Amino acid sequence: NICLADDWTQAQALLDEGQFSEALNSFNTMWAKDPSQTGLNPYIDICKKMIKAQDLFEKTNYTEALELTEQVAQVIPNNEKVRTLLIQGRKAVGLLETVNENYKTGDHEKVLQSYTELLDLNPKDDRTARAVNAYRQFSMQLDKARSLFRQGAFAESLTILRKAWVLLPTDPVVQQDISINMKALTLQDLFIEGDYDAAAVGFRELFNRYPQFDILRINVDKALQAKRLAIDMRVDFAEEKYNDAITVATLLVKLNPEDAEAEEVLNDSRYVLAALDKGKSFLTKQDYKAARDLYAEAIKAVPSAQMLKERKDITNVIVIEQDASNENLSNNKLKRYITFEELKKYVLVYVRLQRPEKDSSELIKRQVALRNEGLKLFFKADYRNAISKLEEALKIDAQDKQARDYRERAKTAQVLRAQI
Repeated sequence: NICLADDWTQAQALLDEGQFSEALNSFNTMWAKDPSQTGLNPYIDICKKMIKAQDLFEKTNYTEALELTEQVAQVIPNNEKVRTLLIQGRKAVGLLETVNENYKTGDHEKVLQSYTELLDLNPKDDRTARAVNAYRQFSMQLDKARSLFRQGAFAESLTILRKAWVLLPTDPVVQQDISINMKALTLQDLFIEGDYDAAAVGFRELFNRYPQFDILRINVDKALQAKRLAIDMRVDFAEEKYNDAITVATLLVKLNPEDAEAEEVLNDSRYVLAALDKGKSFLTKQDYKAARDLYAEAIKAVPSAQMLKERKDITNVIVIEQDASNENLSNNKLKRYITFEELKKYVLVYVRLQRPEKDSSELIKRQVALRNEGLKLFFKADYRNAISKLEEALKIDAQDKQARDYRERAKTAQVLRAQI
């Protein structure tokens, strides 16, 4: 129809430019002027489909939008705008499929990249915009959490991971990271509580499952080192090697500042050494009563210290005998004995020689009983108590070779057991 030629040219131009709403108006106007123009119906249908397709695309219904665009492309395959929209629709659908695949594998960087590309295609996609923002926050938190985990800050890492989990609660990677963090934190608590053996075993199992985290191997080594130090510390303290015990306990506290036993050993060892040092000054001044009272008070604080008990017993004998005006234990007689060992040897010899035969007999019986009890404990592998009994026997008779030999064997066995 010649009278509609201009309108037709205009409508086609609008269709070619992708202005589908304006083209639809033009085609409808032509149809209204002459409803007999049935050839307009396919173009009206094309415009309606493309308008709906664009609306669906903006509303993120990408699959439906693509289906309508493909239908139109079959009718007008040479329309550049339709072909462009077809490519755009296919890319959007493909990106959604890629997002789902990468989400399952936990590749957050690729998920974020795909979402960003999808948002570039459709800036009105609010859901994708929220996803991009969420994934950016999620990725930042995940990176920060893993950085803290690699530093051994398991509690801080877990706190951040829980925030990331709120953003993406179904993400398999963050769920796995939370699980690893919780296990590591439990093992760290065992370490802090001083259960180094359990901590070492647990960290080793965790490292075998997740060897990519070197911090787990570091914690295995740390727990084993702490375990060795704790054993050495207990042995040194039990054998009254207080200076050695302090050295080892100090190293252990550096590894684990919360180790209550190490702190106790440090405090007790320092207390005993201070008491011995102060007691030495009293002995030098021959103030035996002050020395005895000092040792008695110190024993209340550290009951296991045999050195203190021995000194208290010896000074107590001296005080008692001096109160009884015994010239053999007077200050004048004792002043030649400079060290405690010399003093002890003299006092024990004097006590043995000066006691009546009955007392001496009772003392020997007690010494034999203590030695036999110590031997029984030794053969029951109760080395600590065996040492204690044999020490008491040797206080009565320092020349008891059997008691002395088995005391040394018990000490050696105790060390070996600790090492095992």
